[in-house]
Amino acid sequence: MRLTVDEYQRTAARLVGQTVVAVAYFPLMGGEEGLTVDEWDAGAWHEPTMGVELTTVTGEVYSAVWGHSFDYHGLELFPTPMTEHLRSPGTPGGSARINVTDHAQWADIVGQPVSSADIIWSTEPEAPPTPAAVHLRTAAGQVWIAAGRPATWPPNAKFYLYTDDVLVVFNDVLAEQIGLVRALGRPGKGDPLIVRRRSGSRSPTSKPAGPYPTGRVGNPYKAGPMRSGFSRRSRPTACLATAA
Repeated sequence: MRLTVDEYQRTAARLVGQTVVAVAYFPLMGGEEGLTVDEWDAGAWHEPTMGVELTTVTGEVYSAVWGHSFDYHGLELFPTPMTEHLRSPGTPGGSARINVTDHAQWADIVGQPVSSADIIWSTEPEAPPTPAAVHLRTAAGQVWIAAGRPATWPPNAKFYLYTDDVLVVFNDVLAEQIGLVRALGRPGKGDPLIVRRRSGSRSPTSKPAGPYPTGRVGNPYKAGPMRSGFSRRSRPTACLATAA
């Protein structure tokens, strides 16, 4: 399922004025049995690798997932539940569904009307526009749902954008350091926490040291661009998506 710019903008616009009443994460599972949920809560940011599902008071459901509709991995938003994008959540080696509605970091979003929903596009020259994130605001707070992840694990305070992962950021200072504010066109004062991609490249500008994996843990996706599932300890630096 590939998005167009118009479809993406219409979906983001539909969120404005809606009140989010439930939030779910879809991190990967690994371990010997494939049922150990990857760590996802790092305080100021979360890594629900496969996506975020938002349910509104009217019953509408939105899914924020990574995809490659715009040439490179980016954050994509659909007015459909995660079951439309995942293959059998909860199966070993796939993704887990984690209810984070009552998580403290979502307290300023849940139960508040969405006042704005901005798509953050890359501004790199000689590269097609790619959506780095969706930035949601309410009267009480804000959140960035992005395509990105830590550059290493355990995290070392540097991040990749435009990866086949979903990253959630709640702090505006961290968002600017990662590059999500600069991506809107606001000049930044250096980006010490961001490792950006090269134009036309399908790998980040630098990679964390190996080892790199040799086998898949599973493929939890059902529809749209198919994504390969990996445990955190065995994930490659970048998992290339293939068109459905």
